[in-house]
Amino acid sequence: MKVRLKTAPGKPALQLMRDAGYAQYVSKHDDHVSYVRRVAGYEFPRFHVYVDESGALPTISIHIDQKGVIYEGAAHAHNGEYTGPLIQEELLRMRDAIGIQFIVLNSER
Repeated sequence: MKVRLKTAPGKPALQLMRDAGYAQYVSKHDDHVSYVRRVAGYEFPRFHVYVDESGALPTISIHIDQKGVIYEGAAHAHNGEYTGPLIQEELLRMRDAIGIQFIVLNSER
């Protein structure tokens, strides 16, 4: 799911996501920066967020990684959920943690 913040956060993505309980994650495959929050004490499942700060207001793309890469050499072959009640609940939790409302841009990948 992709959402846009309704107001500027006044802080960089790293601090914003830390305030929401996320840790920075740098991909071993392509050095892209994203943010993850574990659902339980294990590596998976986890919420996975990408923040795009290139526009006037940041956008957030969120999904749930149910497990890791399925096929070696295929970095994007995972079981991800991009919509549903867990994503909705997490966005509400994030909204409350950072104190900023979201505008839903799309509810698909």
